[in-house]
Amino acid sequence: MRQKKMVSILMPVYNGYPDIKRSIAALLWQSYTEWECIIVNDGSIDDTKVFLDQLSDLRFKVIHLEKNLGRGNARQVALEHAKGEFIAYLDADDWWAPNKLEKQLQYMFCHPDVDLVSTGLYSYGEMRKYRRIRGVGDGIPKLFVKSKDSLQIICASAMIRRSVIAYHRYDLSIDYGEDIDFFSRCMDGRKYTNLSDVLYYYSEFDSMSIVKLKRAYKEIYNRERNLKVWLKYFYYSFVAPILGIDFIIKHRGSVPMERENQIFDTLFRRLKIETAEI
Repeated sequence: MRQKKMVSILMPVYNGYPDIKRSIAALLWQSYTEWECIIVNDGSIDDTKVFLDQLSDLRFKVIHLEKNLGRGNARQVALEHAKGEFIAYLDADDWWAPNKLEKQLQYMFCHPDVDLVSTGLYSYGEMRKYRRIRGVGDGIPKLFVKSKDSLQIICASAMIRRSVIAYHRYDLSIDYGEDIDFFSRCMDGRKYTNLSDVLYYYSEFDSMSIVKLKRAYKEIYNRERNLKVWLKYFYYSFVAPILGIDFIIKHRGSVPMERENQIFDTLFRRLKIETAEI
């Protein structure tokens, strides 16, 4: 790494205990150490507050909100407290590979004209024993024009230059898709890329439901009035209930290669050991 730059990691959490322990452990093992994590406790009523108040690493900045106002509001609060030159994102039930920050920063240092870098995402379930890969790219910069394109990124794994988003705000009226709405406004006329590395691990399938997917695409369609989104809403309203959730999951991304599964298993075992010590 040619120079040390601060990365601000935004983490909203609502009733995230004990899964948030995995997220915290995965931050502590990052090979790149010049970061701060701004955790916004969005009115949790479980043990989240107690756990967060026990964090001793000064890189964690904890903000407690009295009421649950939604992820968009929590992300906006975190963003307003960010001091880093780069902004990254981590949800409180997900985790990163140890070299995620380092890989993304290396790319950004080598490509100063690229403002957003996302990575491949590994989705999994512990009760539903499925594993899938999404968002793997080729590392080639792409120009995004909002009036012509859709932004083809994994929002959860994104790292973006703070200068790009300094004058933008999250739309607090949005319950689903607030992140892609935000990035699409910020990135209009700018370059982005998707790395080929799978560096974000998403605990997705145990809580996935057709009802949630239908509700999400209904809200996105009401906002965007896009034919592609309407087709997805139609699919989850009328086709998906017949096919069932297992069919949906099996067709959500590609099957991981053996090497990718081995990496996941190794890291997940390590997380179980390290979270026991937090």
